[in-house]
Amino acid sequence: TGKGQKISVSMMDSSLPFLSLYGGIYGATGKNPEGGNELLSGKLPNYNVYQTKEGRWVALGALEDMFFKTFLRQTGLDKHLEELPAEEKNFSKWKEILTTYFSTKTFEDLNVLFENQDSCLTPVKTIEEVIKDPVFQESGMVIEKKHPDYGDYFQFGAPFSFSETPVTYRLDPP
Repeated sequence: TGKGQKISVSMMDSSLPFLSLYGGIYGATGKNPEGGNELLSGKLPNYNVYQTKEGRWVALGALEDMFFKTFLRQTGLDKHLEELPAEEKNFSKWKEILTTYFSTKTFEDLNVLFENQDSCLTPVKTIEEVIKDPVFQESGMVIEKKHPDYGDYFQFGAPFSFSETPVTYRLDPP
């Protein structure tokens, strides 16, 4: 068409769709959802974060029974299979079982689970680990630069790309 257009990408606007579930809860009930007390924000034991022996954190996202059963078999916790956390009456028992399990394991102990996607367990990475992650390095989301006055630094890249116009970073931070 020969006519361009302005693209506006607001960080605040872009983050709002991540609240769709909680917007739906509010819309249906008129009540504000409570952090840590909704199914996907800490209420479910099989969809939660846990602290390891050395004080690091892991995220368990085994929402479906088949994935949670896989996780349990891989951890040796499958002796508890008769009572899966699908019912709210089992939530506190399972949180206690999982909290105890993870508190006895280090990140290194859990590496085999991190590597198996079906276990639905992932490390909560530090910023240092994030910026060194090969996926982010390869995708261009972590950019290493040199400031003329302050030396080497990194910045996060743009999460979007254009087929004909590569994203460029022209100015260093002040």
